[in-house]
Amino acid sequence: MSSIDTYLLYLPSKNQQKNNITFAMMWEEVENLPKRINHILVAVVLGVVFPAVLFAIWERYEPQNILQETQPTVVYTTPVTTEDEPQESNQPVPEARKIPVLFDDGTVHDMELDTYLTSVLLNEMPADFETEALKAQAVVSRTYTLYTMSNAKHDNAAVCTDSGCCQGYCDKDQYLQKGGTEDAVRKIEDAVLQTKNLVLTYDGMLIEATYFSCSGGKTEDAK
Repeated sequence: MSSIDTYLLYLPSKNQQKNNITFAMMWEEVENLPKRINHILVAVVLGVVFPAVLFAIWERYEPQNILQETQPTVVYTTPVTTEDEPQESNQPVPEARKIPVLFDDGTVHDMELDTYLTSVLLNEMPADFETEALKAQAVVSRTYTLYTMSNAKHDNAAVCTDSGCCQGYCDKDQYLQKGGTEDAVRKIEDAVLQTKNLVLTYDGMLIEATYFSCSGGKTEDAK
């Protein structure tokens, strides 16, 4: 037999080996297919389904509890009858009344709450700020003032006119003498009037609504 015949006989045998190897590899792929499908399903469950279930549970339970536990509530200090307005809290909040205010000269004057708050805002916030900002300041200042009625820093007064101790104070006449305008005063008065009787509470009790205009880059622990 010649070398050519030998090669021709060998060639089909070599091709057959390649076919056998290819078939074996294909069969192995087929056998491993269920395992790969399982791996894909597990990845989908862990990557998509499981996080979606956790998110749904979180949305249903946690945010409501957190909001109820941590956020102050805006309530009226006197009963309201309009259905779309906030309702009074279960625990009593001091009603608006005259506030004993300690002035720089040592005298104490009983002032109507809204009149006092107007003077506080004239000192604490520029009148050219947005109306909603002024209204927010009015609510905070009212809350702080009523809170001090039962948690006073002074023996003979609920608050003083020192901004470093209680709240700043600038009455209408002083404000106009310093260059303020009647329009600015009316804007402040409107902010106080539009938030009349609104305060911040937590668990039905007034919060100590402290505030500042500049923190110097950091704040202190409220405790």
